Amino acid sequence: MTQGPERLPQRLAVTKNAEAMELFRKGKLREALRVLNEAIYSAPDYPHSYANRAQVFERLGMFPQAEGDRQTARRLALSAGYAEEELTAPAAPAAPAARRQPRASPSPSPAPRSSTTRCK
Repeated sequence: MTQGPERLPQRLAVTKNAEAMELFRKGKLREALRVLNEAIYSAPDYPHSYANRAQVFERLGMFPQAEGDRQTARRLALSAGYAEEELTAPAAPAAPAARRQPRASPSPSPAPRSSTTRCK
């Protein structure tokens, strides 16, 4: 395998983040917090875990913890080359995960067709 064992913790963190944000969308905040703590334990340098945990802390009313995680996420994102916007976009609690498109997608998400067309 060319990626090596050092990539396994980050892959686990990505999986845990997806699981946690699904729990967040369902309103299962304590479970989401537990899963994000596991993600941070497995990959402490992965900024998305802190950004997502900040959203959970904020929803739980734990504002100092949320701000601390936002600062950690920003610091880690800058050192890893991520754009801060990738971390600070609010979660969409009502949007099912299947409808969300990856940010790097070259084509726009399918939108409902309307009778008006925008021209520039």
